[in-house]
Amino acid sequence: MRPFFILWIGQLLSSIGSELTRFAIGVWVYQRTGAVNDFAFISLSLLLPRLLVLPFAGVLVDRWSRRKVMLLADTASALCTLALYGVLTTSGALNLWLINVLVMLGAASGGVHSVAYKASYPLLVPKEQLGRVNGVVQGQYAAAQLIAPLLAGSLLGLAGLETIIAIDMGTFLVAVLTLMTLRIPQPLVQRERKESIWRQLGAGWHELRSRPGLVGLLLVFSFVFFNLGMAEVLLTPLVLSFGSPAQLGVVMTAGGVGMLGGSVLMSVWGGPRALMAGMLGLFPVQGAMFLLGGLTPSALVAATGVFGFSFVFPIILGCNNSLWQRKTPLAFQGRVFALRDMVDSLLTPLGYLVAGPLADRVFEPLLMPGGALASSVGAVIGVGPGRGVGFLFILLGLNTFIAAAVGLLHPRVRRLEQELPDALHDEAVGGPARPEDSRRGAEPHVVQEQRAVAVQPQADARES
Repeated sequence: MRPFFILWIGQLLSSIGSELTRFAIGVWVYQRTGAVNDFAFISLSLLLPRLLVLPFAGVLVDRWSRRKVMLLADTASALCTLALYGVLTTSGALNLWLINVLVMLGAASGGVHSVAYKASYPLLVPKEQLGRVNGVVQGQYAAAQLIAPLLAGSLLGLAGLETIIAIDMGTFLVAVLTLMTLRIPQPLVQRERKESIWRQLGAGWHELRSRPGLVGLLLVFSFVFFNLGMAEVLLTPLVLSFGSPAQLGVVMTAGGVGMLGGSVLMSVWGGPRALMAGMLGLFPVQGAMFLLGGLTPSALVAATGVFGFSFVFPIILGCNNSLWQRKTPLAFQGRVFALRDMVDSLLTPLGYLVAGPLADRVFEPLLMPGGALASSVGAVIGVGPGRGVGFLFILLGLNTFIAAAVGLLHPRVRRLEQELPDALHDEAVGGPARPEDSRRGAEPHVVQEQRAVAVQPQADARES
């Protein structure tokens, strides 16, 4: 486990630095424009490039050294951050177009890095520890959410954006140094890498399609990530409609505390025995937290809702990641994970795009004094600035309940663990050897770069 924890520490610090910059730039732009739409486009610029590069990133990760891919992606992201700082501090006017372009380039680099990272740590740990390791990895992002908003909110007023960028660059250097000390194993392949990128991308897609339960799980998580996209855009305007940037930092910190607590629980517990049942049972909890956050204009209520949502989220993601890692062969994990992340994120840009117009042009006017919903919905949740955004949070809670219902009603999703056997995780170059192999002196297995065929139950065969 030592190589994994060396990798994790570097990525933890890098995540904190990146989240510092992300939070600071969003607040910096919103404070100067006052428009939810401009804030939403910054959020969209962080996500859309990831969506476009993910499939090709998966092919590159399966072809090349995953360690080198992470080093190159980190370097590109750092250069984009430095250029962004120059634009923000030297330009006389607020050039939103150029800001969005640089944010998009940095996000594309981050998307490549994310795929390489997710396909690397399963090679460093035994399969039976994946649940706990996924909890530790979720703790990395939880720590970033816990530390970055509070620190960035204070530093923006005290030291300015340049200090935040300097901290981000320092964490980047630490991440690069830790990567340079590691040797991350690669799955062995029998054939040379002569196939085109498109052909290898198609092989990853066919590998995914051969598991209908996982495809159904993607459908369920489309609801989840659409809700998450809207919530990420709307949370800052919601809190700032009745509170200060410092209170926003406290609310975001509550989310970090909740995610850290859920991640610690997952890392110790390893997740429920029935992973699918655990995920579907926690979706309604998230829906209830959305409802709570939209009911009243209170920083305490918003912090409670964000804490509850964030506490169960790493458990849901840990269970989901463990399922995918167990069911996907090592030689295909880069491509399959990239396709999964692309489909997971497909509706998140839609959430970013519709959140601003819905808030500014539809729901906010409806819940202003004299608005069409002021005497009905407004009698329950109040009227005035921010109440339309609060009503949107209530609708997101209802949409989360729908996601849970879809998972329960989809037979391939509900019976995923029982019907789909675990993939055979062959050995990788330099990977952890199995104890039984050490006893009999076995040579490392060779992963064939062809579609792994799992033995499906007769019901699955008939359906195919």
